[in-house]
Amino acid sequence: MLVFAAFSERHAKYKHVVAAILAVFSNTMYGLSVIFYNSYLPILAKESEAILSEGKEEDHDYENELSTKGYAAGYLSGVFGLLLSLVVLFLSGGSDEDASDNKASSAFRWCIVLAGVWWLGFGVYFCEKLRDDGDDEVDTEQENQTSSSELAKMKDSLGRFAKTISEAKSKFPVTFSFLILYFAYTDGFSTIAGLGVLYAQRDMCTGTTGLFLIALLAPLSAAVGNFVFLFIKRKLNASNQAMVVSALFSISILPIWGLLGYLSSTIGFRNSWEAYFLAIWFGLNLGAIQSFSRTLFCELIPPHRESEFFSFFELTDKGSSWVGPLVISIMANSSGNLRRSFWYILCMTIIPAFFVLRLDVAKGKKMVNEKRDVDERL
Repeated sequence: MLVFAAFSERHAKYKHVVAAILAVFSNTMYGLSVIFYNSYLPILAKESEAILSEGKEEDHDYENELSTKGYAAGYLSGVFGLLLSLVVLFLSGGSDEDASDNKASSAFRWCIVLAGVWWLGFGVYFCEKLRDDGDDEVDTEQENQTSSSELAKMKDSLGRFAKTISEAKSKFPVTFSFLILYFAYTDGFSTIAGLGVLYAQRDMCTGTTGLFLIALLAPLSAAVGNFVFLFIKRKLNASNQAMVVSALFSISILPIWGLLGYLSSTIGFRNSWEAYFLAIWFGLNLGAIQSFSRTLFCELIPPHRESEFFSFFELTDKGSSWVGPLVISIMANSSGNLRRSFWYILCMTIIPAFFVLRLDVAKGKKMVNEKRDVDERL
C-alpha cells in the first residue's frame, strides 16, 4: 500500500497494471496475516493469567470473549480509519464535484497510503509484543542455505498443507465437515455485501452520502453485534454451534426481505431507508457469525496445529469469495433481474445452517482430545 505514495499521475500509462499487481500482493499478504492472527486465539486463551490461575487447559468462554473483543476492535478501528480517509479526501479536494479525474485519483491514492501506514504502525507494534523469545538457537548453516533448499522448503510446506487437508478429512471428519459448511455460508454472507451495494445504487437510488453512511453503519453494527450475541450466549448458556446457527437464520432475513419485492411494490429493497436497514442488520449478524465460527473451529482443531488448520480455515473463507459473484452475474445476465440472486443467498445461508445444527461437535471434540492424549503419551 505504501508503494502508492510513489505512484503519481505521470505513471498513468502503467497505473492499471501496477495497481492490479499491488492489489493482488497486498490482499495475499493480508490473507497470510489473518492466518497467523486467527491461530493466536487458542494460544492466547490458554496462556492467559486468568486461565492459568484456575489450572484449566482451555476455556472456550474466554476464547469467545477474546474473539468478540478482537473482531469488535477491528471493526471500530476500520470505522476510525474510514473517517481519517474521509478527512484526507476532503482536504485534498478529491471529493469536490468539479474535481478532475487526476485530482480525485490522487486523493484516493493517499487514502490507500494512509491505510498502509495504519497497518504498518500497528503491525510492527503488535508483532513486537507477540514476538517469540524462545531459547532456540539459530543454526548458522540454515542462514546460508542456497536457493534450491528454499525451494525444497516451499515444496515441503505445500506437502504439509496437503497432508493437513488429508488428515482433517480422515482423522477429524467433523472438523472437515465444518470447513465445507463454512465455505458455503461465508460465500452467502459475503455475497450479501456485494449485492447490497449494487442494489443500494441501482434500485434504492442511494447517493454518495448514503453509501458513505452505509459504509459506516455496517462495521459499527458489526462491533455492536459481537457484544449483543455474546450477551445472549451467556444469558442462555448456549454453545458456539447454536450461536452460529442462530446468526445464520437471523441473517437469512435479508434475502427473504429482498424476495418480498416479488409480492410488493413498496418494500423488498425498493426504498433508500431499506439500504440502511440492510447495512445495520447485516453488520449485527456478520460480527457474530465470524466470531463464533472462529471459536467453534478452535474447539475442533488439535493442539499445536493452529497455524496449519487456520490456513485451511482461511482458504475456505477467501476461496469461496468468487462463487457468489459468478453465480449472481450469470443469473443477472440471463434474466436482467438482480432480485433472483436473493434465492441463491437464501440457500447459502439456510441450508448450511441446518447442516451446522446437525454437526456432531461433541464427537469432533472427542477426536481432538484423543489425538492430544496420544501426542502427550509420545
